[in-house]
Amino acid sequence: MSYPAMKEADVDVRLGTDGSASNNSLDMRAEAKTASLIQKHDHWNARVLVPEETWQLATKDSVDWVTWDLDDIRMRPWGRDGRRLLANLIYSGARCLDVLVGGQALRRDGVTLSVDEAAAGSALETAVSDYYSEI
Repeated sequence: MSYPAMKEADVDVRLGTDGSASNNSLDMRAEAKTASLIQKHDHWNARVLVPEETWQLATKDSVDWVTWDLDDIRMRPWGRDGRRLLANLIYSGARCLDVLVGGQALRRDGVTLSVDEAAAGSALETAVSDYYSEI
């Protein structure tokens, strides 16, 4: 779909993800990157969907909160007055520090609070091994 055409028609465009139904990802940062790259390719214009506008499509009206480590090497260089920060985040990623959803902290200082990651990883490995042992 042409983002410029939808924008011109005053369509309220937003980005989202539904996981396994589309591309097995729940990474909104990656969705923003993909949306931007597709529009740049389709329109042969590197400015068709700039990072600030791309980020707005991914976060518009969101009340959730995510912070990233700005010292992560993937966030460098920041550029004059921090102008590269959103581009770096969208295209290169960074270490996620905090996630708050509905006012509840799910991750703080890089540690997930809502699930025991080691136990979940171990359970996943066991389940996958068991599944594939039958094939």
